[in-house]
Amino acid sequence: MRFTQAEKYEIIRLVETSEIGVNRTLKEIGLHKSTFHNWYTKYREEGMDGLAPKPMARNTLLEPYPERGTCRDGRYGIGLPRGITKGNRL
Repeated sequence: MRFTQAEKYEIIRLVETSEIGVNRTLKEIGLHKSTFHNWYTKYREEGMDGLAPKPMARNTLLEPYPERGTCRDGRYGIGLPRGITKGNRL
């Protein structure tokens, strides 16, 4: 789940003012402590701008699906292993 800048700030303030400790507060919220510490570090270094959601990166390393009919079994994606046909599957 992605949190907004305001939600991250609110969680930071909640943890800072909590009387039960950081780990217990995060456990009750259901937020992993490494996630919180990443946010907190960014907040201390960059202020509110550090809490802004970053755009999701497009994975440019993936090749597009091959054209229909280019796989051994005529479907998209990975074809059947060599030596295996539609009739002699395990």
